[in-house]
Amino acid sequence: VSKDPHGRHCFELMLENEAKLCGEWAVFYHSYSAAALLYEVQAAIANVLFRFKSQFAALPRLLYEPFLVVPDAPAMLERFPAWPDRDHNHEFRGVGLCATSGLLAPDSEAPPKSVFLSGYSVGPLKGVLARLLAECGVPPAKVPALEKR
Repeated sequence: VSKDPHGRHCFELMLENEAKLCGEWAVFYHSYSAAALLYEVQAAIANVLFRFKSQFAALPRLLYEPFLVVPDAPAMLERFPAWPDRDHNHEFRGVGLCATSGLLAPDSEAPPKSVFLSGYSVGPLKGVLARLLAECGVPPAKVPALEKR
């Protein structure tokens, strides 16, 4: 990142935010590039349906059904040890987000300084967008064409 002018500028801004906000807020970094498309689509849908202010942020989760199984953090903590695939488990992926708690921390699976420029993805997203569109009421005949866009 240090050799890329844009990457260096972004890191400088993020470090400024950390310094400014660290007294009252925790900062987490979520570096998943392919999932970002889903977050943007969900934000756009939420903007249309609920007037969600999608110009300010993406929306990582829109569907409520996964939260019926894992409704909150205590439920996640109870279920997580039983999942051999840990954060790759479909129940986790329906409600959880993997994140790094430090911009420069070397101890995570996807440290921002290592994946910022190239992006990071875990597991296939094939079918995830189609399921999202179907759950939001898009007619089945239109889903394949929209998924390809």
